[in-house]
Amino acid sequence: SKVIICGVGKSGIIASKISATLSSVGTPSFPISANDCSHGDLGRISKDDVLILISYSGNTSELKNIIKYAKSNKILRPSVVYSVDDGFSTTFMTLLNRLPMFPLYYSGKTKFMPIHCSDLTDVILFTLSNNINSNIIECVGPEIINFKEILKKLLKLINKRRILFPMPLPIANISAQIFQLMPSPLLTVDQLRLLKYDNISSKKYKTNFDIGVPSIRYFDKEVKKYSFMWRDGGQFSLEKYNIEDKSNDQNG
Repeated sequence: SKVIICGVGKSGIIASKISATLSSVGTPSFPISANDCSHGDLGRISKDDVLILISYSGNTSELKNIIKYAKSNKILRPSVVYSVDDGFSTTFMTLLNRLPMFPLYYSGKTKFMPIHCSDLTDVILFTLSNNINSNIIECVGPEIINFKEILKKLLKLINKRRILFPMPLPIANISAQIFQLMPSPLLTVDQLRLLKYDNISSKKYKTNFDIGVPSIRYFDKEVKKYSFMWRDGGQFSLEKYNIEDKSNDQNG
């Protein structure tokens, strides 16, 4: 069996990283694009494969087609996945570092259960090694955080103060239409629509906690390890060396 990881949009970066990590430890794995699956790549999925779908909601037409095709496969559906190479925490820290104010879509109340890339990898390896009696497993982090709380945590980590303001939906729609014309859009109309819905456990399927693989990494503690790049001084930030010194003390 193989581990096939499907990323949509910026999630493709995370998909490639996880796939490379699995391959490096001897687990056959490769990433695929949801769009390419609509043009023949579904044939690369066999019945014994484990399929991981990384997207904001899991409700796009491309993913629905994959889920319908792969009914007999183990399917892992993560919440927002983050790490040093993600398109989530790093993108927001870049924007918060550059912009004097930042919009709160839907008043910043959308809820997430961010899961770290390493925790997700642990879930994948456990699923491969054990006979899990569930076709769909939702992979979630150890905490529920809304969008506004995430931005506040990131601002604290990069030592910045910014104005966070609720953006009226009509204006948000216009800005999303403009953004999606760019090569690497900050926001598309579809993403704005999906931000209306919480990205947490649906209670319809088992989670990684239910199968005995709880996530142990918390968002602010993990992002702190690489947030110094967005602080004053960048890679020469005092915060970076404080973290490295503490790590060396623990190892010593």
